[in-house]
Amino acid sequence: MTIADLRHLLLTRAVVLLLGVAVGAGIGWNVAAHQTLHYSATATILPAVGGGTSDPGGFAQSVFIQSRVPEYAAFGTTDSFLQRVIATFRLPLSRDQLGDNLSVTAPKMSSLIETTVRATDPASAASFANAAAETLARVISERESLLPVRVTVVDSAMTPTRPDNKGTGEVIGLYGVLGLVGGFLLSLATTRVRTGDRVAA
Repeated sequence: MTIADLRHLLLTRAVVLLLGVAVGAGIGWNVAAHQTLHYSATATILPAVGGGTSDPGGFAQSVFIQSRVPEYAAFGTTDSFLQRVIATFRLPLSRDQLGDNLSVTAPKMSSLIETTVRATDPASAASFANAAAETLARVISERESLLPVRVTVVDSAMTPTRPDNKGTGEVIGLYGVLGLVGGFLLSLATTRVRTGDRVAA
C-alpha cells in the first residue's frame, strides 16, 4: 500500500465516520422531538402497630410488620385494589391503565411501602400516586386482624418537574455514537472489499 493509498483510505474512513455521526445525530434529534414525555411520582406509606410511627410497639412487633410488608405491597397488584382506587378517587382511567403504570414496592430492611405512578401529565402522576397510597393505607388497616395496624402516608407524592425520558442532548449523543459505530463498520467492510479485489487482481 502506497502513501497515496493510505491517505485515500484515511480520508474515505473519515468521511464515512462523519457521515455516520451526522445521520445518527439526525435520527436522534427526530426521535427526541417526537417522543412522548413520561413523568413519575412516588408516595410513601408506613405501617406500624399502635398509634404512632416513631415507636411501633417494640422489637417483636416491628419485626412482625416488616415480615408483612411484602404481602401489603402485593395488595397493590390486585384487580380489586385497582378498581377501588379508581372508584374512590374517580380517576379518569381504566383498571388496566392504572395497573400498567402503577408500581408498589417495599424497600429492603424497612417497613416502608412506595407507590409510584408513571403518566404523561406530571400533575396526574402525583395525584394518582397519592390516591394509590391513601387507598393502600386503608386496605392494610382493614385487612390486618392480628394486630391494630395503623398506616400513615409519611411522604406524599410531589408533582415532578422533569420527565423520565432522556434529554434531547443525551438522545442525540446516543444516536450519534451509534452512527459512528455504524460508519466505522461500513468503512471497515469497504476496506476489506477493496483489499480483496486488489489481491484477486
